[in-house]
This record gives sequence, structure tokens and C-alpha cells, in this order.
Amino acid sequence: MDISRLESGKMKARIESFPLREVFDALEAEFGVLARRQGLRFSCLPQPGDCAF
Repeated sequence: MDISRLESGKMKARIESFPLREVFDALEAEFGVLARRQGLRFSCLPQPGDCAF
């Protein structure tokens, strides 16, 4: 996302639903590798209602 375009008003933000699990999976894939290199574990464990609107 280009934040500067949002801030300048050249692009409008829109609210829409999306599968949050896909975002968490991508975060785990990217940061999990870095964590394992350091002997750590990275996981995203959302709780019911964490992202309710």
C-alpha cells in the first residue's frame, strides 16, 4: 500500500472484508524463518473476537 498516496488524497481508502488468516500465514512464513535462525518460534494466534468490527 502506498501511504503517501492515501495521505495526499490521490487514493481513497476503502473498507472491505478479507481473510485475516492469510495475513497471519504470510507473517508466520516470513518471520518464522528469521525466528528459527535465532532459535526462536514465531506464531500468530488470534483469539475469537480479536478482529471483530
